[in-house]
Amino acid sequence: MKIEVQIVPHRMQRYPTCGDYFLDDNNDIQIRISECPDWRVEAAVLVHELVELILVRRQDIALSDIDAWDKNYVGDDEPGNNPCAPYHKPHVFADLVERMIVRELGMEWQYHEDMLAKIEDGNGN
Repeated sequence: MKIEVQIVPHRMQRYPTCGDYFLDDNNDIQIRISECPDWRVEAAVLVHELVELILVRRQDIALSDIDAWDKNYVGDDEPGNNPCAPYHKPHVFADLVERMIVRELGMEWQYHEDMLAKIEDGNGN
């Protein structure tokens, strides 16, 4: 198994998200993190995506089910926070790890969230 990580401009994400993972044509795992002026935010999102992916694979949750859920989700919150999301438990666990990493990198959670909101609004890079 090969895992490739890329930091990309937010507009290059497959759908409006700051972190994404998927299988490419070679069945290798691709992780895409939206570019941010603060590398620590990118790192925290990467840790979240990697932890979530590991747990999703452990629980045999199909990536196609996650993609379908995320791409069709309508709501104000993160798609994975919804208890009906096929990857809800892995997402919640990954969120806890992300919060710990944010703290260890010397950021406040609100700063991290504000930086992600700027990226999503098109003002972060």
